[in-house]
Amino acid sequence: SKSQPQLVGCNYGLNVARRSLLIIAYVLVSATLIRFNKSLMHRDRFPYAMALTSLHMAAASLCCLVLYQCRPGDFPAMAQTRGDRLWVLKWFVPIGLVYALGLAAANYAYFYCSIVFVQFMRQGNIFLVFLMSCVLGLQRMTALRLLIIMVIIGGQAIAVSDETGLIWIGFFVQLVAQLADCARMVIGEIVLGDSGLRLDPLSYALFVAPTCLVVLLAGTVATWDPRMPQALAEWWPLVVPSTVLACALNLLVPYLLKELSAVGSTQTGILRDVTLVFVSWACAHEAISALQLVGFAVTLSGVLIWCYIKASPDSYAVRSLEQALGATLTPRGAPTE
Repeated sequence: SKSQPQLVGCNYGLNVARRSLLIIAYVLVSATLIRFNKSLMHRDRFPYAMALTSLHMAAASLCCLVLYQCRPGDFPAMAQTRGDRLWVLKWFVPIGLVYALGLAAANYAYFYCSIVFVQFMRQGNIFLVFLMSCVLGLQRMTALRLLIIMVIIGGQAIAVSDETGLIWIGFFVQLVAQLADCARMVIGEIVLGDSGLRLDPLSYALFVAPTCLVVLLAGTVATWDPRMPQALAEWWPLVVPSTVLACALNLLVPYLLKELSAVGSTQTGILRDVTLVFVSWACAHEAISALQLVGFAVTLSGVLIWCYIKASPDSYAVRSLEQALGATLTPRGAPTE
């Protein structure tokens, strides 16, 4: 019937609109949260990364629990794990450990580094995850992928080397944050795959958030400073919106993964990083040299090509380049994706 194509077109348009709104919401919430955290990570404000991250994760855990009570249908895997949740939870202990370390270190890095510099470094997460996966046998190295990794590293080296006023402790703290975050993603892939767990995004978040919170609370106790309550009482107008944004982001990310897949989520993260770099330069007047822009452009080009290869591994262009560059660099028995 004539109405069928119209209905299909209408559904397609609604799907595009829903995904577009989701992307816009993620970019705005994530970018604004980073700006808030950067403002708080100042010596005279609330420079307590572990405590700030604990507040964020406590709010996220509470939101997940409330949402689960109000809309249990959005957590289908929770019904399947009833009676085995303690057994399931043990798989999330290593994830909670590295997740807590990554979040706290990322916030602490803003005490030393500019937002622009952090976004330059974050572009390397794609190849860090891939290298970890190769070491564990989850991915295989090819000459094409190695070439793209070299491009990404080269672009980052250009951007980082021209950073004015670089504080090396900030560089290493941010590197620890990225390594921990990448380890979380790789461990998550192992847990959800090899262990036989089949969790939906929100159920996954409901297990991860409390586990991460326990680690963060222990870290807050270990790094307790008597000035924390006074600083919180003084700077709550920034801490509260930061916590609300962190809660919203923890709810947005699972839906983003569900709607856009891992590749789409990565590309959305790139859009967020580009937005942050532009806003930090145009509005916050953070210095960016011409050489850093060149390095950022080279890195982004490598990341976008990487996303294309992951999304279309069987395309003519990818196959032709792989054949031209030669054989794989890891054993044939290793998985391809």
